[in-house]
Amino acid sequence: MATTQLTCKDLVLNQWHSRRAELQEFRDAGPESEYANSEGALLSEYPLCLDYVQRDSDNPIGGYWRYQISFGGPAEELRFYACEHVPPDGYLGDSTRVEFWFLNWFDGAPIELVGDDLELALWVFMMA
Repeated sequence: MATTQLTCKDLVLNQWHSRRAELQEFRDAGPESEYANSEGALLSEYPLCLDYVQRDSDNPIGGYWRYQISFGGPAEELRFYACEHVPPDGYLGDSTRVEFWFLNWFDGAPIELVGDDLELALWVFMMA
């Protein structure tokens, strides 16, 4: 009996919902708790890194800010497509495209964040 392995495209939406719940918990905790979740972890400790990825042939859309949540296989990250030089207040603006990526060995899939998801992602970037 053959089994079909799910692809990143099959899994990305559920993965985002899981990460979204975690990020929302930090936000709901508020500044009085230093944005700590129910386990005591701080939002400032949540990402592995926030770095700028330059545009190249594998990245035709342009450079982006990467908020890396996990790495290896699988990996998860938020990608903020905006100019490299973000204003000092950290606000990216309404024209920013934000994607959540789920990546696993030789496979990867994004979803574009809109509405409340986009607003939460922009808040996360501002807090990083």
